[in-house]
Amino acid sequence: MAGRWTDATKTTARRALIGLAVTVTGLLFGAASAAAQPRLVTYRLGTHRGYDRVVWQFARGLPGMKARYVRQVTADGSGLPVRLEGRAFLQVTLTGVKWDGSAVPPEPTLTPQFPALRQLKPAGVFEGYFTFGLGLSHRVRHRLYTLRRPDRVVLDLTH
Repeated sequence: MAGRWTDATKTTARRALIGLAVTVTGLLFGAASAAAQPRLVTYRLGTHRGYDRVVWQFARGLPGMKARYVRQVTADGSGLPVRLEGRAFLQVTLTGVKWDGSAVPPEPTLTPQFPALRQLKPAGVFEGYFTFGLGLSHRVRHRLYTLRRPDRVVLDLTH
């Protein structure tokens, strides 16, 4: 009976094939989703009549994002305080971001001394979270939104 398949053998073989298919699908899907992860290309600042602007540019889509006022910006991972110029501090967190550091300006801390925005400083990259600290002249209204072609996250800070 070496050549005969019993119901138990068929069930075991089916389970093994299903398990293999799930594993291969998971590996392929994981690789595809990692490749599709938004990658930070650069960021830049500008001042305009009535507002200052920060723009983060991405390749391969847009990240999650949030901005909130904090008493002290802290570094991702370590929790150490990040020193910033200004009287009010805004923490911007971009989530699901891939970053290798190669395309960011050589001096990642920018100190433009604009009417609202005094300083922008990266506060760390940790497990797909990229946090920036912004030192502001005072608490201002802000608007965080996205644009496409190219993919950008934009933060406007009123004067």
